[in-house]
Amino acid sequence: MNGLNLDGHDLYLFDAMVCDLRRVLQNDFLLCEILDVRKLFA
Repeated sequence: MNGLNLDGHDLYLFDAMVCDLRRVLQNDFLLCEILDVRKLFA
């Protein structure tokens, strides 16, 4: 496995990081909610 391969856990962490960044910027709140819902049903 190399660093370019992401498993589900890595993708979850990446989505969470992006969502947190967007929240800090007070932007795209709806996208954060969509990402959260996707994680629940993934």
